Amino acid sequence: MPTYLLVTRSPGPDPLDLRRMIEACCPRVRWLQEPAQTADDESVDLFEASALDAHQITDLLREAHLDSDVWPAPRWLSVREMLDDLEHRAETD
Repeated sequence: MPTYLLVTRSPGPDPLDLRRMIEACCPRVRWLQEPAQTADDESVDLFEASALDAHQITDLLREAHLDSDVWPAPRWLSVREMLDDLEHRAETD
């Protein structure tokens, strides 16, 4: 299943309350970590869901008038492979 990043800016609901709201709409969502707080008072969460569920979550957040974004999150291994490839190309040029 694809991985997504959820960023919610303050003021907003408690991150765990937001999870419960999302799970009520999309019970197949799988949370990958505990919510993290940034210095800018944003809540950052990582989850796996189908593309349809991610779209439903985006609609739910919009309807609730929350200042939130949902982005596809690349797998770290893919990012690492891409960086290694770029480094290799730079060495051979």
